[in-house]
Amino acid sequence: FLAKSANNHLLNTILASSLISAFGESLVALRLPNVLSFLLFAYSIWKLLEYQPKLQKWLGLLTLLFCLNVFEYFGLARGYGLSFAFLSFHIYAISRFQKSYSFRWFLLSMVSIVLAALSSFVLLPQLLISMVFVLLILLMQKRLKPIEGLVLLMSVGAFVWMLIITLKLNASGE
Repeated sequence: FLAKSANNHLLNTILASSLISAFGESLVALRLPNVLSFLLFAYSIWKLLEYQPKLQKWLGLLTLLFCLNVFEYFGLARGYGLSFAFLSFHIYAISRFQKSYSFRWFLLSMVSIVLAALSSFVLLPQLLISMVFVLLILLMQKRLKPIEGLVLLMSVGAFVWMLIITLKLNASGE
C-alpha cells in the first residue's frame, strides 16, 4: 500500500485495502471509507455551529454540508473526504480543548489532525501548525503534563515520518 506516488492517500489506501480483503473488490469497498467519513464531517460541522442562532446554524450547515465541490470528495475513492472529515473534527476538538483543557479533547484534536494528514499529505502544514498551537496553549496555561508531552512527541514523529515520505516522493519526481 505504499505505492510510490503522491496520489497515494495513505489512510484511504489502508482502509480500502482492508475492506477489499474483507468484502472483495468492488466500488463500494473502495469508496466506503470516504462515504462513511461524511458522517464525521457532518457531526463536526453540526457541533461547530451548535451555539449559533437557529437560522445561522441551519444556513451554515446547509452551506457547508452541501457545497457540491466539497460534497463530491466524499464519493471518491481518494483520501479527500477523510481529510475533510478529520480536519473539521480537529477544529471542533481543538475548540473544545481550548474551553476545557481536558486531556480527552487534547488527544482527540491531535489524533484527528494526524489522521487528516495521513489522509492527504497536503495537510502536513496544518499538522505542524496545530502541534505548535497546542504546545503554546499548554505552555502558556502551565498545563503541559508528561502524557501530553508524549502525545505531542508522537505527533512530531508522525509528522517527520510523513515529511520523509513526501520528500522521497518529491525526489523521485512523483
